[in-house]
Amino acid sequence: MLARYDAQNTQALEKLLKTGIQVHAYSQEILEAAEKASFENMMNLQLKTLILKQFMNSGNPLETGCMLGTI
Repeated sequence: MLARYDAQNTQALEKLLKTGIQVHAYSQEILEAAEKASFENMMNLQLKTLILKQFMNSGNPLETGCMLGTI
């Protein structure tokens, strides 16, 4: 799947460049900030998924007094 993406991405980029589009690289600072934000988002999603899993496995939340925000 990645090879297919790479092949199509290259073709699309070449097509854009032929129209005169200019491509510029992001600065290292921007790339590092994006990487950090992406990692933090993945960690938050992982935590929320774990909390939701615990919530769903706790039985009937109304019977046990369990609330999603209190686990």
